[in-house]
Amino acid sequence: MSTVFLSILALAPFLSRVSAACDCYRTDAGDYFTNYDFVDFRNQVPENYETVFKTLETPSYPGNNIMTSDNVILHSDHLQLLTQNKGSQSSAEIDSTGLALYGSFRARFQVTGDAGGVAGFFLFKDAANEQDIEILTNEPKNQIHYTNHVASDEDPYINTTMPADWSEWTTHRFDWIPGLSTFFVNNALTGTLEEAVPKDPCFFMFNMWSFGDPGWGGAMA
Repeated sequence: MSTVFLSILALAPFLSRVSAACDCYRTDAGDYFTNYDFVDFRNQVPENYETVFKTLETPSYPGNNIMTSDNVILHSDHLQLLTQNKGSQSSAEIDSTGLALYGSFRARFQVTGDAGGVAGFFLFKDAANEQDIEILTNEPKNQIHYTNHVASDEDPYINTTMPADWSEWTTHRFDWIPGLSTFFVNNALTGTLEEAVPKDPCFFMFNMWSFGDPGWGGAMA
């Protein structure tokens, strides 16, 4: 049996309040947003985080995957998503309960386990509104992928190395503003995309999955 774990400590916006007179928040990039949320999985009980995220339950995910809440485990100090092959593939996904239009999205997590898994931290509404950070566990531990998806085979895409090891606790971030997607690791800029930037409100998601594609993540033993 092969298993891969995505372990999440916290969703960490690190925004500063502009002033007591202005109900808005500013990033270190100088962008302003109206709302602030912080979810800390180091000190959660299920009913608290489930007001922010819902667990995907479906038997029809690509590659004969079963997405199940059994693979979403809340520990005392982190939330864990896992994908495992026990003769058939089962995986995990959590989706935000609400939509967001633009923002600075940050999470501190690590990816550990066997080769063949794909960890995702992303925004999604439909085929024309999706922005991804993805880690493939059959690749070097400093390799990372950034994609803005469109309804074609020509997705704007960056395959790059990051200044960290994704098997260690690392802060991943993407800033989404009109016409621009910007990606960071431990607050170091790692990529920008100006094409196919989502325009509609999106859900905010994490998943840990595999479907055995030799061209994207490979298969789990």
